[in-house]
Amino acid sequence: MPKLNSSPRNAQPKLMRNKLENTYVLQERERSTIRNLFWNLKNPECMQLLPAHKRQKQWSPQKQSEWIESLLLNIPSPPLYFYEIDDNHHELIDGHQRFFAIRDFYENNLTLTEITFKPELNGLTYRTLPISIARRLDEYRLATIFVTINDKLPEEVFLQIKQSIFERLQPAWSS
Repeated sequence: MPKLNSSPRNAQPKLMRNKLENTYVLQERERSTIRNLFWNLKNPECMQLLPAHKRQKQWSPQKQSEWIESLLLNIPSPPLYFYEIDDNHHELIDGHQRFFAIRDFYENNLTLTEITFKPELNGLTYRTLPISIARRLDEYRLATIFVTINDKLPEEVFLQIKQSIFERLQPAWSS
């Protein structure tokens, strides 16, 4: 399995460190709009992605289109998982293919193709969507989970837990 990038261990916010005193991992769940996620994920100062050679192959345009259609149909989607390095810096642990679908669509590099429930949208990009549908997509709230690992653990255990989180999440959308 690929290894996640190592990250600073003592950069966690004070509040998080206090909550982690007697545990290995802390999770904080949020719901973020697709539009906000897109803009935040594009900022390399606050978001790291795994290098391309460490990610599974990218979804086909049809698979990306199906997922975008799922959002438009308000079908629940698995959360995006982030490793919290500090308050304003995160590493995407799981959800790269969903992120790439969002990115490609918002940057008009994905044309919806072979979707079945809203076939009238086939052939459209984000820019050419009817405004009401674009707004619905912008406001879709996707679950996000921020994981913080106890920085008081020995370095070896810290890295093992980080790697284990990554590996255990991979089967979720690997097809």
